[in-house]
Amino acid sequence: MLVDTHCHLYEYGDEVPEVLERAREVGVVYVVAVSDDYESSVKSIELGKRYDSVLPLIGIHPWCCRYVSASEVAKLRELVEKFRDYVRGIGEVGLDKRFGRRYFDRQLEIFTEVLKLAHDHGLPLSIHCIKCEKLTLDLLRKFDIDIAVFHWYQGSLKVLEEIVELGYYISVNPSITYSRRSILVAKHAPLRNLLVESDSPYHFREISSEPATVALVVEKLAKLRNQSIDLIKEVLYWNSLRIFLR
Repeated sequence: MLVDTHCHLYEYGDEVPEVLERAREVGVVYVVAVSDDYESSVKSIELGKRYDSVLPLIGIHPWCCRYVSASEVAKLRELVEKFRDYVRGIGEVGLDKRFGRRYFDRQLEIFTEVLKLAHDHGLPLSIHCIKCEKLTLDLLRKFDIDIAVFHWYQGSLKVLEEIVELGYYISVNPSITYSRRSILVAKHAPLRNLLVESDSPYHFREISSEPATVALVVEKLAKLRNQSIDLIKEVLYWNSLRIFLR
């Protein structure tokens, strides 16, 4: 059994049923549907209400922070309180100094409010973190966050060790078919701290990713780590459930 732990499912619109069916055919039993802002958060929740295999996350993507104020988090808090039985976590949220340096202060303001929300409700986080891994870890410690996933982790192996020591997770995606950094991370991360994701819909060079693509990611992961596919499937499945189906 497989779990796609990071998918922008709402972007598929009317194609969602077909996308989920193709995923089911290759063994994907759950798709974690992340969000980018309030409107997509509402859509993700609706998908979670409609499909048992969809686990909705709500959030404000760091790239979207330039368009919203910290008060937007108050609306997310209302969603959690109203739909607590459906909301499985908060994401995609985080910090990005590579593509969002000009509005980084706003990112930091909103991420801080999101961390308060996660702490108050005991929700896991799916984190976008580029060029600010140490700061992100410091904030997770400050707000006493129990469970966090560093989505598509591309930081250093030294920081990876800190992530593992804190009991957090990292996820890998189709980039492990070509990216030296992603391959290095995939080889070094302990299996108990590892997840797979599609980050779909996204084009990874020649791969047009969708939830079903995590089957390919697991196959590649097994080859890179010289471990059996069955072992990787089993461990990553239970990792995913410990985070999003507690």
